[in-house]
Amino acid sequence: MVAVKTLLLNPPPEKVTEPYDAPDYPHIGLGYLTSYLRSKNCPIMVLDAKLEKISVLDTLEKISSIKPDIVGLTAYTQEIVHVAHLAKEIKDKLPRTYIVIGGIHATVLPLKTLQEFSSFDFIIFGEGEITLYELVEALRKNEPLDGIKGLGFRRKGQIHINERREWNLELDKLPFPAWDLFPRAELYPIITSRGCPFKCIFCTRPYGNKVRGRSPENVVAEFKELITKYKAKNIVFWDETFAVKRGRAMKIADMLIAEGIGDYVRWDMHSRVDVVDYDLLKRLKEAGMTHVGFGVESGNVEILKRSKKGITLKQAKNAVRSAKKLGLGTSSYFILGFPYETKKTAWDTINFARKLNTDSVSIAIMIPFPKTEIAEMVEKEEGGYKQISYNWSDYNKQTGAVVELKDMSRRTLVFFQVTGYLICYICNLRFGVLAKIIKSRFKQVLILVRNLFRG
Repeated sequence: MVAVKTLLLNPPPEKVTEPYDAPDYPHIGLGYLTSYLRSKNCPIMVLDAKLEKISVLDTLEKISSIKPDIVGLTAYTQEIVHVAHLAKEIKDKLPRTYIVIGGIHATVLPLKTLQEFSSFDFIIFGEGEITLYELVEALRKNEPLDGIKGLGFRRKGQIHINERREWNLELDKLPFPAWDLFPRAELYPIITSRGCPFKCIFCTRPYGNKVRGRSPENVVAEFKELITKYKAKNIVFWDETFAVKRGRAMKIADMLIAEGIGDYVRWDMHSRVDVVDYDLLKRLKEAGMTHVGFGVESGNVEILKRSKKGITLKQAKNAVRSAKKLGLGTSSYFILGFPYETKKTAWDTINFARKLNTDSVSIAIMIPFPKTEIAEMVEKEEGGYKQISYNWSDYNKQTGAVVELKDMSRRTLVFFQVTGYLICYICNLRFGVLAKIIKSRFKQVLILVRNLFRG
């Protein structure tokens, strides 16, 4: 039997407008898929076009020269139309190559994605390591695909969606991401757990509702590999809820301290405000953490309750205060456009963000991502929502335009978004940060200004 040559691709963006369109870190999902297939002795290559900053044309030329049997693509919701078009271009050049789509959009809408985009031959939904390996082996041996969990495919003009695969409960057995097959990066992601137990109405929770953590020993071993093998200087925790299990977080911190990890690398994380306190943050800082970002979402009590975030404004104040007291860098994240949002509640959010005065702030506009409670409300026209776009390409939290509210037009939402940024940075005398953001995200700023004056 002839070996099947697989190429995994983080597709180049259609155009660079957001930081994730040209990241300084490799794609962690592809890192795991690559390492898992390699551990099974499958011929595997990876092309992180976003990290390498290469164009669509150059990407197509590289793929044509490689001539893979399988090309595996990943896409966020706002990228899926562009990635489907890219898949068609690959098929035009290499008609015998199979195209596999994965990622969060594929995970939440497997059937709809295959129905919408004929350029995808297969779809992998859920955790993809085992599913992709079984697909590669089935194609190599020309075996049936019906028993491969987490797989969708086409056969005789019909779409088949197999049973979902169970969540992997033994994450320690996965090999570390194969960063040696990627270009050297300025920043490396690490994920110590998968899953989130909380019920925020705007989140898809792609890894499920149960937190499945790697052992502290396994996490520290990956830290050491990143430092010794890849000379990493900066690491970011990619967990949805790293510190939700406090004892585990403390043990990881203690082991990192014992290994002296903080002498070699700096790292940051994102966290809920209700799972950290001064003592935990202090221990994490001693372990090398220099920055923490907090998801706050709203500065209005009632809106925050409706979000089902499960936090309070007091908890947000305490978490940010503790981080600042320890000298940690801070970020905060907010969303405008929750159900029944009004101008008053939007001002509450802006004023609360200003008072928190974190080093940086993100103010997004609500996007009804598929299979979220928000998406269900928008579909039923509940919460005061009106959908104004059905184009997946508009599903971007900073510059997209998908919904507006009965009492807040899209232009009004953008006005509060832009005003919120200006107030948070100017009133807190963070002119340097504001100037840096405008310079580094100039295209995004232009889109926001255009949206502000759009009729």
